Amino acid sequence: MIVRHVIQFITIRQFPPADKSLPPLSKSRWWIPTGTKTLALINAANNSSTPPLLDYTEFYNSALDHMDLMQDYFNWQSPQRPGQFSYCQYPFILSIVAKRIILTKDSEQQMILTARRSLVAKVARHQAPQIDIFFLNIHVRRSHLVSDSLNEIASKQKDLKKKLKVSFVGEPGLDMGGLTKEWFLLLIRQIFHPDYGMFVYHPHSRCYWFSTDQEGNLREYNLIGVLMGLAVYNSIILDLHFPSICYRKLLSPPVVPDVDTADVGSVNTPTVDDLAEIMPDVSRGLTELLAYEGNVEEDMCMNFQVSLEEYGDVKTYKLRDNGENIPVTNDNRNEYVELYLDWILNAAIYEQFRAFYLGFHSVCASNALIVSIKKYC
Repeated sequence: MIVRHVIQFITIRQFPPADKSLPPLSKSRWWIPTGTKTLALINAANNSSTPPLLDYTEFYNSALDHMDLMQDYFNWQSPQRPGQFSYCQYPFILSIVAKRIILTKDSEQQMILTARRSLVAKVARHQAPQIDIFFLNIHVRRSHLVSDSLNEIASKQKDLKKKLKVSFVGEPGLDMGGLTKEWFLLLIRQIFHPDYGMFVYHPHSRCYWFSTDQEGNLREYNLIGVLMGLAVYNSIILDLHFPSICYRKLLSPPVVPDVDTADVGSVNTPTVDDLAEIMPDVSRGLTELLAYEGNVEEDMCMNFQVSLEEYGDVKTYKLRDNGENIPVTNDNRNEYVELYLDWILNAAIYEQFRAFYLGFHSVCASNALIVSIKKYC
């Protein structure tokens, strides 16, 4: 397979044999950039097919796990080295292990930098530094887990990039990692419970999606975003399954805009494949609608509305003004599908996802995150 041959070509140049059978680096420096760019073209062509012919893991070069990944990352970020080749420019080639290494090391460096700033500020104010200033200390009551967590995070925004430590009020114990994991587990379990109504679990796809009728819980959505960010930042694995479009939305844009009113978290022209990861039956129905050869208006009797069932309640929403009086026909069915996809994946959950997006980026705001998330790039 050509992909494997190109990966081997890159690996041999990156880790040349000891017998010096290869040309000197001065004459073969172009091998790695050229091979990687060739692989990028193949990857782009693969992603443009529906479904992709190759799984994205086929493009991973696991040999790169053993190189100095942080140096490669710093080369990519360095403004003094514009145009210098870096594997981080092509994250599709980096394995999950490599991305985790980069993200973990970057998080550790940010933790050290944030803690150092706190120490310097204490000394500048002629105050005796205490060990607590080096950590994000979360103190919560089990009986008020969500409300206490909200208040703690809201009051400690400047400390979110410090090492996380959790304690439960009234319970002795030193957090060596176990209390932090328990806090995540209990909080996620409570917020994602059906009684809370913030997320809908889709059993056919085994993933969660945002509820369309929860604009009153924006603080909680922001908290979930912070939790996701803290988990990534502190290398905690959460048992949560979101569709890949969720991660694309988190990179839309990858950096939070300076303007508060800027549009964030929306994906341009979502597809039926995106919806299939959440609601495969609905996605299949839309695909069949587009391929239907009969009279759509007479046979299907649809209009520009969408009905959605969440927690046993069916609600109907207009996809456009006067949508209840506009029939779906052979001529306008493409528009109907586009509006349907945009509504369910963007518009209907915009405020909820915006709060989630801002919470996540309040913790994770580095290029290492972009490298780690963009598995389809």
